[in-house]
Amino acid sequence: MESRSSAYRPELSAVRSAQAAVRLGTLAWILAGLIGVPVLVVRDAGASWWLLTCAIGVVSGLFGLLYLRAKARYPEGL
Repeated sequence: MESRSSAYRPELSAVRSAQAAVRLGTLAWILAGLIGVPVLVVRDAGASWWLLTCAIGVVSGLFGLLYLRAKARYPEGL
């Protein structure tokens, strides 16, 4: 019987693929925020929640990248 610590561990290539996906998603949130600033300023739309959503997406992506970097560095577990 396998111990709980020998549970499934993703291969390094899977972690690197996840890092690429998170980078792409974070970049998309950055671009959406950069596009949103002038739109909100010009239209005075009052939809500042939209920029907050972009900021939360960027911060979440950065935390995800930090986690995946640690996962790649210590594949035996965090």
